[in-house]
Amino acid sequence: MQVHYEFADRQALKARLESTGDTHELDVPRASPLPHDGDWVAAHFCAGAVRFTVAARACVNAQAAHLIFEDRDWERLHALLNLPSFEPANSPQQPKVLLVDYDTDTCQVVSALLDQAGYHTAVAHSPETAFELLQRDDWQLLIVDCQIAGKGSPGFCRRIRSDGRSGRVPILFMSVRDEQEVARDTRAAGADDFIMKPFRAPELVARAQSLLSVPCGIWR
Repeated sequence: MQVHYEFADRQALKARLESTGDTHELDVPRASPLPHDGDWVAAHFCAGAVRFTVAARACVNAQAAHLIFEDRDWERLHALLNLPSFEPANSPQQPKVLLVDYDTDTCQVVSALLDQAGYHTAVAHSPETAFELLQRDDWQLLIVDCQIAGKGSPGFCRRIRSDGRSGRVPILFMSVRDEQEVARDTRAAGADDFIMKPFRAPELVARAQSLLSVPCGIWR
């Protein structure tokens, strides 16, 4: 699900964010469909010529409906506003996503979720298979299990980032480990974002849309 925010320009959006103080919350616009309480959504921002998407979680009750942004997503919002300039990303109608995970069951579930959301998904069960697929085609997003990127293959992300063809493809980590540890690993490995297992389908889609909505490599 998407919630749409429209602003005249980046300054108008920046003023709106500053007016929220430290809450990291924005009211759901009246024109947008109302999400269910607790749902993950893709918050789509249009500020003049700039367009991008950030993941958020809905809080809905009898009095109000608003979106709550995690610290990292709120920081992304501000980071995009403070960039001197950038062109919105033009992703294909059916973005190509490469899923890299040892676990067959996880791959089946995640592939089904992404296919249902309109993505074209391929699976690699090893780093070497992933590198082969990266050289054969153009991919818009990599979703990688931390075990492959970390203990299973320490140089996985480093090798991707050093490659002229695939080095700027956004990478989303998946992990069952401690969230703070995964956040550190994400930054150290040169990945762009992470999601904790088990996760809900809406959060996976929202985080994928967020990475696909901005130019490749913008977070590094």
